[in-house]
Order: sequence, then C-alpha cells, then structure tokens
Amino acid sequence: MKRHFSILMALVMLFSCLCGTSAFATESATSAEATVSPQSADSEIRPIGSLSGYGSHWYNSGEPVTGSFTVEVTGSWWIDAQLTVNIDSFTDNTAVTIIVYRPDGTQAWSSMENGNNYGYAGDITMANRDDWHNIKFGDGEVGTYTVEYYIQNTDDLLFSYPSSGRINCWIY
Repeated sequence: MKRHFSILMALVMLFSCLCGTSAFATESATSAEATVSPQSADSEIRPIGSLSGYGSHWYNSGEPVTGSFTVEVTGSWWIDAQLTVNIDSFTDNTAVTIIVYRPDGTQAWSSMENGNNYGYAGDITMANRDDWHNIKFGDGEVGTYTVEYYIQNTDDLLFSYPSSGRINCWIY
C-alpha cells in the first residue's frame, strides 16, 4: 500500500513540474486613470457628482405665511441633481407652495409645475407630503440654494392661520 501511494505521489509531482507555468499579472492604466489631477486646497478627495445638502424651516402658526430658508450644497458639480421636498407636522388643511432657486438665482424647481398657479393644484399637502424630482442640465451645482415657501389654510376661513409644521429640502 505504501509503495502504491509513493508511486502515485511521485507521478503527481512529476506531472505538476511538467505542466506548471508561471503567470505574472500586470495592470495597464488607461489614459483617464493615468492622469493626475491636482487636489484642491482643502486636500479633500470627492468623487465626481457627489452632492449633499439639507435645509429646513419650522413654521409657527401666526408667523408670516411667506418666507425662505437656504440649503448649503457641498460636493462636486454634476450634470444633474436630485431634489426632495417634504412637509411634516402640518394639519390636513394646510397647503405649501415651494420654489427652489439655484445658487445663481435661476429657478431650479417649483411645486407650481404640478399645477398652474398659486392655489391647491400644485401645492404640497399632508396627503402628498413628499415630492421628489430630478433637476437636470447643469443643475447639480455646489453652493447656496434658496427655498421660498408660501403656506396657506385650505379651509378658506378668514383670519385663520395655517397650522405649525416643518418644511424640509434635500439636494443630492
């Protein structure tokens, strides 16, 4: 038995020596990978198209129903960006019109695009409290976005203020 096993092991070793080849792996860099770009002054490495920004405003019932807040977007410019607006803690009879402006002052998005005027058609309510959009064609800018809002009470009672609640905006 030992003799058969040793002959078998000798054949396996002989076969592995005869058939064994050496392989050397190399990686070639493409021209885009081989290009070295200077890092920014803050030495932070960010992938292309990484945007991040959030802003919100808590509205207290009785305050002026129009106003604005800002969203500071950091990262790197990209051809498009995502925009999510959301309201929270308002009552069902409160509607919010929202307009978002880019850092250069041009309009990026408006809830009125869903409707045709100030009124309830394009407003965000607790029934449709989340609104997501893809803003395109160079809209993925880094900088300070401005979010304007108009809050109204939909039950049409004179001298009735809208309820308190939060307006949120994410740009990414």
